[in-house]
Amino acid sequence: MATRKPVSPPEPKAGSITTKSRKLTKTVVDGLEPADELYRVYDSELKGFAIQVSKDGTKRWQIEYRPHPGGRGTPKRRMTLEADTKLTPDEARKMAKALFARISNGEDPAADKQAKRSEKTISDLIGLYEEEGGKILRGRRLGQPMKPRYKAWLVNRLRHHVQPLLGSKRITEVTTADIERMVKDITSGKTAKDEKAGPRRRIIVRGGEGAARKVARDLSSLFSFAIHKGLTSKNPVETAAINKVDGRRERYLSLEEVQRLGKALDDMQAEGLNPKAADIVRLWALTGCRRDEIAGLKWSEVRLD
Repeated sequence: MATRKPVSPPEPKAGSITTKSRKLTKTVVDGLEPADELYRVYDSELKGFAIQVSKDGTKRWQIEYRPHPGGRGTPKRRMTLEADTKLTPDEARKMAKALFARISNGEDPAADKQAKRSEKTISDLIGLYEEEGGKILRGRRLGQPMKPRYKAWLVNRLRHHVQPLLGSKRITEVTTADIERMVKDITSGKTAKDEKAGPRRRIIVRGGEGAARKVARDLSSLFSFAIHKGLTSKNPVETAAINKVDGRRERYLSLEEVQRLGKALDDMQAEGLNPKAADIVRLWALTGCRRDEIAGLKWSEVRLD
């Protein structure tokens, strides 16, 4: 009885988007030549696993599948894994099998990848926060409206410190390790700068422990805002191993120090200091109020008795 010779799969056909399947080995993949149009060769052993060959000869591993659960009426999705120069056939097949296992459990990796690409970066989030963030966020709750100056300071700290270090990361990609590294970099002065920004204007950004603590709190507010907007579900600052408490000390001036301050203000006033500025400083010392509270104080708010 005569034996039949095995028939080799046909070579890729120019102008065709797909070809018949074959076992994708290194020899087969290396032998694929570019054609007039992009085409794919599917693996004969793993359904949906393929190599795509572009017109310029670039080859990329891909998978093709229908989201689960689904049927023949469900449109197929295609997902690129890596170039053939980055993954061997065995490595690409192993990755494809892992993805198919996820798909069989109801996941949709192509849709997840697309969603990740469209996800906002930290830089985008800072811009959105500047545009829409009008309230101080405590944890995950909206607090009091921010004063314009406070908001400007907060956003500037985010732009000068967080954006250079984490700005390109996607919101959900930031980890506690990233936060801890950011705090370390700000403390060491990595984001500090002193540069001219125009006539009689300079941008001075200081680093150090105090700046790092403030920026960490600002970033925590930024993530709380992102949670409130439904852009993420976690705040990595909350679990980061960093110092979030200022080392402030409360101390009152002694009588001698008050007298010395008063004499210094009198001397400066005699030399031409604006009397209003001197009075503001005196009220600071006597009341403990903030600068804006004193500067904006009205006579109707003062009890002269």
